[in-house]
Amino acid sequence: MRLPFGKTKDAQAQDEPGSQDAPAEASASSPKPKLGFWKSIDWKLMAALLFPVTLETLDYTVVATAQSRIASIFNALPLQSYIGTSYLLASTVFLPLFASIADIYGRHFGLQFSLLFFLIGSALSTGAVNIPMILAGRGIAGIGAAGLLTIIRTVLSDTTSLNENNFQQSALFLLYAVGFSVGPVIGGLLVTVSFRWVFAINLPCTALAMILCFLFLRHRSRVPGANDDKELQSETPSPRRTPVDTVDTWISKLALIDWVGTFLFVSGGILVLLALNWGPDDNWKSARVIVNLILGVLLIVLCILWENTPRASPADTLVQRH
Repeated sequence: MRLPFGKTKDAQAQDEPGSQDAPAEASASSPKPKLGFWKSIDWKLMAALLFPVTLETLDYTVVATAQSRIASIFNALPLQSYIGTSYLLASTVFLPLFASIADIYGRHFGLQFSLLFFLIGSALSTGAVNIPMILAGRGIAGIGAAGLLTIIRTVLSDTTSLNENNFQQSALFLLYAVGFSVGPVIGGLLVTVSFRWVFAINLPCTALAMILCFLFLRHRSRVPGANDDKELQSETPSPRRTPVDTVDTWISKLALIDWVGTFLFVSGGILVLLALNWGPDDNWKSARVIVNLILGVLLIVLCILWENTPRASPADTLVQRH
């Protein structure tokens, strides 16, 4: 085919419809260069998340080493096992509650709330004058540990890809291994100075963890209403799930927490764990072991039935009233 006078093939290609958009479309569709695996990892976010994990792991192992010495100081050797049990109970039964808090109020708030509990519990144990104060402080610190265990894993899943999440989970388990190995040594060294240092060492470390979370997690973690769940974005939400951004005030958001399910699970879990803790010391046929075990299992079964019962979210009632 002959070309018009003075026109080349390149000029004719530019005059054809859509030819000018082709380079732009090609550049837009071209894949962006991918960063290397190590460069793609947010090391600041990892530091903000993994430092509290190290703190929680070391705290559990350090105190476990020193609890017999602490009990002997207060002449309460029969109660030495409760120093670890109170922490373990609280860190287990409050896991679902902090998962709800993180979903309703945001990951950053939930993590800071957990660290605050951990800080208060450690401070109470540091200034304890009797064994009940030690047990109360360990229980409060255990509540904070429950939030750390739940929310940190949630944030790792929210903010990373699958490959990065695998790497961070491996780093998480590595820190657990290091904490359980080094913690008893640190606990033995601290208790030779004073048992209060076993708990006091947590105070500056927890404050540093709160600062790291504020700096590197506040604008990175998922907040209420900022998810991609199609059910939450649909015009007719499910009766069991209500968008959390429809609740205006902080107090109103408390209605989104499943308090009935939380009470049943916490109560049942405490009774079962207490029965398992008393069993080796007492006779397994003793009344308090049998009663606690039966009541605990019954409450957990009721919790399962409650959670599987279709019902409207408490926030639906609040929204309808307005």
